[in-house]
Amino acid sequence: MLIYVTLVNCVTNMEWHKISESILLTLLFCLFIDVGNEKQIDMMSDAFAICSLVLSYQFFKYFSLTAVLNVSGFEQGGWTDRNYFGVIVGMGALVSIIQLLTKKKIDVIRRGLYIASIVVTTITLGMNASRGAVISLGGSVLMFLMFAKLNAGKKVLIVLSIVSMLFIMLNYDVFDYLIYRMENDDGTGSGRMIIWQNKLNAYNGVGVLNKLFGLGHTGGLTLGYNNVTTGFHNEFLAMLMEYGIVGLIILLGMLFGPCWKIRKQYTSMQAPVVVSLCLYLIITAFTLEPLTTGFCSFFLFYSYIIMWRNYRIKQNL
Repeated sequence: MLIYVTLVNCVTNMEWHKISESILLTLLFCLFIDVGNEKQIDMMSDAFAICSLVLSYQFFKYFSLTAVLNVSGFEQGGWTDRNYFGVIVGMGALVSIIQLLTKKKIDVIRRGLYIASIVVTTITLGMNASRGAVISLGGSVLMFLMFAKLNAGKKVLIVLSIVSMLFIMLNYDVFDYLIYRMENDDGTGSGRMIIWQNKLNAYNGVGVLNKLFGLGHTGGLTLGYNNVTTGFHNEFLAMLMEYGIVGLIILLGMLFGPCWKIRKQYTSMQAPVVVSLCLYLIITAFTLEPLTTGFCSFFLFYSYIIMWRNYRIKQNL
């Protein structure tokens, strides 16, 4: 993928884009780790949980909600893009839930770290009010709980604990702004559907080569908007238009490949872990474009998925 996206960007716009840097950094990172090592999975899980706590602290300290009534309703000050922030913070909560439910032995410090990450991140997501981040985390956790090898009683206890925690937070008005945003949506997904339609209409008019290999990052962003840079808010459309049908096939292979690799171990605990982690990225990809934009944290999260996938295959349990 690194060679392909770099070539497309160089040929179409003579540019080196951030996506190439992020892939390269992630590949270099993977050279120094054993992707089948349980201890390194634990260390990376700890890192995601700690990052979520640190980001949440920054959110509470510098980017707190300001309920200001103006012509457009309640608006949020501080963080400029709540969607990317919310999804990155949510990674720590998902990883923490998986660690708590899959590890047979876990020390007190780690247990406290993961529980704190789950609780604090949930509060942050509620106040941050990113609908996409909430759906990504909720859908992934639901997928994991449905298919994980846990007894029925434990699953019921987990669900009751989650519902109780959400009910308490609801009573403390944690989700007020999130509820407001849902109730006041204009039916276009905050304008996303309009952007998708304009981009698709313009894409239908490009040449065959551009459809196959794309227009490059800059060409894709300005497509349909008269050279004005406009994001896609959809990873699949972004990859299709920036890197063509070939690029879209590569993306689909990345997102669904780990699930296919582990299909023979569908009765194991690792299988629902890999599927839920992939689902987190897939749901995110429907409303954001983290990979084509070049956010390194998402590529590192993908490397975490590969670590889980390879650990399962390596151990062959």
